[in-house]
Order: sequence, then C-alpha cells, then structure tokens
Amino acid sequence: MLLTSALSTDFETRIEEYEEERKMKYITSIEQRAMREGARNTIQESITHVLTLRFSKISSDLRVKLEEISDMTQLKKLLEWAVLEPSVDAFAGHAMEM
Repeated sequence: MLLTSALSTDFETRIEEYEEERKMKYITSIEQRAMREGARNTIQESITHVLTLRFSKISSDLRVKLEEISDMTQLKKLLEWAVLEPSVDAFAGHAMEM
C-alpha cells in the first residue's frame, strides 16, 4: 500500500513517538524479512568465500546448490563443513544431500 506524502510523514512520526514511549524499535515485517534475507545471503557468500580460499575454485553446480538452500540451520552447518572438510568434493557431498 502506497501512502501519500502527508500520511507517510504522519505514520513515521507516530512510529517514532511509539518507539520513544516504549523505549523499543518497531520493526516491520518487511524489515524482518530483509534482515533474514541479508543473513542468509551473508552465510551463502561466506561459504563460497571459504571454499574458494581453501580449494581455489568451486563448480557452478555447487554454487547453484548453495543458492537454493535457504534454511539457516543447514547453511550454518555447511559453513562449518566448508571450514572442516578435507576436500571440496567431501563438502559437495554434504551440500548435495540437503
């Protein structure tokens, strides 16, 4: 929903007043989704970075697979495996099982 400029300003003012009264920041569902998406992207990029540092390059299939995984628990586990596995093939075996 798009608000007029006056309504948008009024809305922002009311939110700021509410936050000040409650001593808490109001986070919209859109902001929450953006934060989750940002965290997911950061972990995916970290996995790719670690694998590239350790093994020089990774296959495009593996990159695509990593981009498909959105579960944060799985991504955190994959980041651990990216650091600990002895080869990119061993890591890829874990990733392809997800």
